[in-house]
Amino acid sequence: MKSSNRKSEMQTQAGSSRVYATQPRLTLPYLTFQRTNGKEVVILERVGLDSAGVYKCEVMAETNFQTEFREANMTVICE
Repeated sequence: MKSSNRKSEMQTQAGSSRVYATQPRLTLPYLTFQRTNGKEVVILERVGLDSAGVYKCEVMAETNFQTEFREANMTVICE
């Protein structure tokens, strides 16, 4: 989704559970996504192996409620 002056909302889901959300009117913590060798890497703390699975990221823009989402498998590696 192209960036513009419109307000947008983003949420990330694992199955039917929302694990992260941001809305333009709320002050919430944010996630930083790094790219390593063309792959997207997310570092989560205090999660177990059962957190692995398919996650969906959805972005919705106001005014016309255009929504885009992508799903990807997340592998959990414990140290």
